[in-house]
Amino acid sequence: FSCFAKRKEVFRIAIMSTDDEIEKMARESLDIRDDDAAAGGEAVSGGFKYSKEEVKEQRKATLEFLKRVGKSLFTGKDLVSVSMPVTLFEPRSFLERVTDVWSFAPHYLRLANETGDKVERFKLIMAMAIASLRQTVIARKPFNPILGETFEASFEDGAQIFAEQTSHHPPVSHYEVDGPNGDYHIDGYAAWSASLKGPNSLKGHQTGPINIRLRDGTEYTYNLPYLVLQGIMVGTRVLQYEGVMKFRDISNNLECDLAFNPDKAGGFFKSLFSRKKRAPADTISGECKRGEETLFEVQGSWLSHLECNGKRYWTIDEVKKSTPTLVDNPLPSDCRYREDLIALKSGDQKTAQKAKEDMENKQRFERKLRKEHSKKMKKQNK
Repeated sequence: FSCFAKRKEVFRIAIMSTDDEIEKMARESLDIRDDDAAAGGEAVSGGFKYSKEEVKEQRKATLEFLKRVGKSLFTGKDLVSVSMPVTLFEPRSFLERVTDVWSFAPHYLRLANETGDKVERFKLIMAMAIASLRQTVIARKPFNPILGETFEASFEDGAQIFAEQTSHHPPVSHYEVDGPNGDYHIDGYAAWSASLKGPNSLKGHQTGPINIRLRDGTEYTYNLPYLVLQGIMVGTRVLQYEGVMKFRDISNNLECDLAFNPDKAGGFFKSLFSRKKRAPADTISGECKRGEETLFEVQGSWLSHLECNGKRYWTIDEVKKSTPTLVDNPLPSDCRYREDLIALKSGDQKTAQKAKEDMENKQRFERKLRKEHSKKMKKQNK
């Protein structure tokens, strides 16, 4: 009971208190972590645990933010449309951040092109996708791209990366990656949404398919799971992935539904009466099928490894990830030219905050003009 009372007090002060009280509560909230250690890594019950140092500054900024916006956020309002303090951000646009999910594409897609075994290729595609998830556990959020913003880069194997923000509200980013010598092609879109799931956790999801085509024309598609971030204000901050990643080999009729935190599907009462020890929350499992035939089983953890019928296809720190390199002479709309990103990279948070808010206000004004023009054209066409 005392734990719930303490958490309620956090949000009361966030909305009603003075700046001095906010700082005091930010310090106290760090002292009531249910916590094991200050270092980040795997949490005892599963998921990725952020370190104390990573969340300290963010908690203070979040409390100030909650004081400013009041109770409106606790109605499930989409957080993407809310202006947040730059102290919660990393100096990257989402267009650059989205490339994290292809961190292992050059390695695994090269291996996939080298084998003619259709089933083996499918395993490599899944290994690439799961390995890349581990790269997404970044404490700070990226900047929302503005409409028409672009990003250009390349991987070390010569692959060219292109991304563009194609919708402002809802925010949607389209992208494509052209592998060297036509070895592979990746394309799709990312529509990101996030909302509070109660007063101390957040649910986020990047929707949209990720499509892959290999050199011989074989096509694959898969989606990303949704994430749950717990401990926004108090307690241990842990990120967990949940839901199902649906992998499909369109060319060869192979499919695998990979479940994240599969034991959660049974709910609280099933786990209460089950004698079986519950698996860690970062567990993943599934079966690859061709029609009704089961070809192999998949087991592992999105934090550490992936196995297909007991054979290891990915182990953390054993496969080198690829990091995008910025290209020379990009379009003037490239995100590297954003004033708020430039200021934040240099450590000037005040200038970054003002530039961010000015850009967001300009976007809202332009959106209003587009809506008014659309209404005007509809009336003229009647």
